[in-house]
Amino acid sequence: MSPTTHPTDDTASTAAAAARSHRLVPGGAQVRFRTTHLLGLGRVAGSLRLLDGHVLVAADGTPLEVVAELDTASFDSGSRARDRAVASPRLLGSAAHPRATYRSSRVQPRPGGWLVHGTLTVKGVGAPVDLLVEAPGAGGGEHPDGTVRVRAGARVDRRRHGIAIPAALAGRFLDVDLDVAVDTRGA
Repeated sequence: MSPTTHPTDDTASTAAAAARSHRLVPGGAQVRFRTTHLLGLGRVAGSLRLLDGHVLVAADGTPLEVVAELDTASFDSGSRARDRAVASPRLLGSAAHPRATYRSSRVQPRPGGWLVHGTLTVKGVGAPVDLLVEAPGAGGGEHPDGTVRVRAGARVDRRRHGIAIPAALAGRFLDVDLDVAVDTRGA
C-alpha cells in the first residue's frame, strides 16, 4: 500500500512520498564567503565551487531535505599563497578531503523562507550549521530553462570543524552566501 493511501501514516511520510528531488546546478551556483584576518582588522572574501547536490521538495514547495557538496580545493580568496595554505593538510586538507558536505536534518518555516538545520562536514569533522533560506519570490520564480534561483546564508565556525588557527591569522567565523540554481524539472 502506498504511504499516501495508508490511513495510519503520519504527515511527514505523506509529504515525503509526494516529494520530488531537484538537482542543484553546479555551474549555476555562487558560493561566497567573508571572514577576517589579522586580529579582525583585515577582511577576506572569496568563493568555493558547488560540486553536486539536491533538494527534496514537498508538493507544497517546502524543502524536506538539502544535500550539497563543495570542492574544498576550489577555495579562492584572490591570494594564491593564502589559497595554498587553506588547501594544505593543516587547514582544509583538500588532497585527503576534497569535498565538504552539507546535509540537512530538519527544516522549519520562517517568514520569507525556511531555517534549515543540518551538519556541515569538513575534513571529516561534522558540526551543526543552520542555513537561512529565502523562498523564491519576485524575480526568483521559475526561469525558462526550468531552474529557480534560491538564496541562503550561514555562519560557519571553523573551530567546530577542528580547524584551529591563531586569531592573529584568521577569523573564527566564515559568513557564507549561496545563490544556487535549482533544476525544477526533477531528478
